[in-house]
Amino acid sequence: LFPFVPNPPSTQPPRQLKSIRFSFNKAGETPAFPVAGETPAFPAKEIPMRLGAFTTFTPEYTFPEACRLIKAIGYEGVQPRIVPEASVGFNPDKPLNPWSNNKGSLRETDFFADPVGTLRPVQEAGLVVTSVASYTNSGDLPRAVAMAQACAKAGIKQVRIGPCGRPSKKEYDFRSYLDEARQSYRELVAECRKVGVRPCIELHMGTAFPGPSGIM
Repeated sequence: LFPFVPNPPSTQPPRQLKSIRFSFNKAGETPAFPVAGETPAFPAKEIPMRLGAFTTFTPEYTFPEACRLIKAIGYEGVQPRIVPEASVGFNPDKPLNPWSNNKGSLRETDFFADPVGTLRPVQEAGLVVTSVASYTNSGDLPRAVAMAQACAKAGIKQVRIGPCGRPSKKEYDFRSYLDEARQSYRELVAECRKVGVRPCIELHMGTAFPGPSGIM
């Protein structure tokens, strides 16, 4: 065993974050990571992967302020927090909290009514929306579909939508519930395809898929 020796503090200014580029095969399916100096064995195309900061974790800033800050520290994208009315409120007399007392939350109803206008601070800051962090799930399909449709109108191609939540009762048929959760997400995917938006499954406690194994 070797003793751990921490690196000395850097004297260099922080580097700007750049787009990460991945090579995909000609079918656009399997990512390939060629070793430096080697040429991929198949024709490849490069697509940019932009890093976006999630505004849930900037509770002390309004959404426009968060966008300007995110741009200033070198990110190219942002993942806006879009929540139902009950989760929007901010109380200055209470401690800041990413989930329950956040200045930068965007109203879901505002986004549904005017997707482009609601996200105008993103464009003004020179950022792109890498994906939307929605607080919808496939258990409420009409609302989840409305979220995807709003994203399409704003030109956003990816939205995070959770699977349906677990039943509140202590005992239930887990297999039946899991089948129902998978089926509801299949229906959501079919609706999202109609508007050209990709729903991304959110792995989260209290849902059908708290980890990746449940999705398979």
